[in-house]
Amino acid sequence: MTTFVEKCTNDLWSDLSEVDLFPFSRPMLAHYTSVETLAKIMANDELWLSHPLLMNDDQEMKWGLVEGQTQFRNHSGLRQACNCMSGGYDVLAQAFESKFDEFATTHAYDTYVACFCKHEPGDTDGLLSMWRGYGANGGGAAIVLDTGKLVAADGSPLVLAPVTYESTVQRQNWVATKLDKLAISIQSEKPSHDELRAIAGAFVDRLKMFALFTKHTGFSEEREWRLVYMRDRDPKGLYESMLSYTISPTGISPKFKLPLKRNMVEELLDLSITSLVSSILIGPTAGDALSVMSIKRMLCQTGKPELVGRVKTSSTPFRK
Repeated sequence: MTTFVEKCTNDLWSDLSEVDLFPFSRPMLAHYTSVETLAKIMANDELWLSHPLLMNDDQEMKWGLVEGQTQFRNHSGLRQACNCMSGGYDVLAQAFESKFDEFATTHAYDTYVACFCKHEPGDTDGLLSMWRGYGANGGGAAIVLDTGKLVAADGSPLVLAPVTYESTVQRQNWVATKLDKLAISIQSEKPSHDELRAIAGAFVDRLKMFALFTKHTGFSEEREWRLVYMRDRDPKGLYESMLSYTISPTGISPKFKLPLKRNMVEELLDLSITSLVSSILIGPTAGDALSVMSIKRMLCQTGKPELVGRVKTSSTPFRK
């Protein structure tokens, strides 16, 4: 029999379909970057994940969390639903604030994202908008990964899923609808204090994923998928050694450095860069013969000669 907490949790996640998510969905994904970064990835066998607050969309993660917190605090339906239970609303509100603050003040600092563009099989040109925005204005490269080669590890704190694109109003309505349904369930079932604490935590967990995997519709052309690491999903600390930093001309910033090697550590995702890479696309303004030869040489000297035959040159007629 489904418990009250399980029912509420299922309702919170009901808008997501497993068939659209990894590992059920296994698309080709392209990571657009500079040639310099391509060389570092190949030399170090590492993919660096960045903090979402330092990415190009200034609403990353923060907008969804703040919107959810604001609506929760101001939702009259939740307060009314708890009126018939002694101290019920205070229990619910305190549990929400505690769980939310735990993430916002601790775990949010070690949440990291790597961004990919859904790539059509057989495409050797890539998307011009992605070359312009992320591929060094056409002078970079796109590393195309075959997620069909990924081995999914049970309980991994790494989440690979597509981004949903919605307007500001649609995202506000999403939060409001989830809270409305929660209020109706509380009014109907009159849960215990422990159950109220559990569903407050379940709402925060769903809100985190909503904030990380939802973007403004203006970015929809990117057809983005994300690989996300959340430290609070890593209770055994298996990935803590990958928490790191980088220093650039703009200052120091946190990074998550994911090794792309087989059998890195027991219980970790089994990754191999030479297995995962389907092709390497060279940008439309970087595809001259000398550049292509140099990239192939770089692959050989970094111990990946099997990738040389997978180098392709974009034929898109684009000038800087």
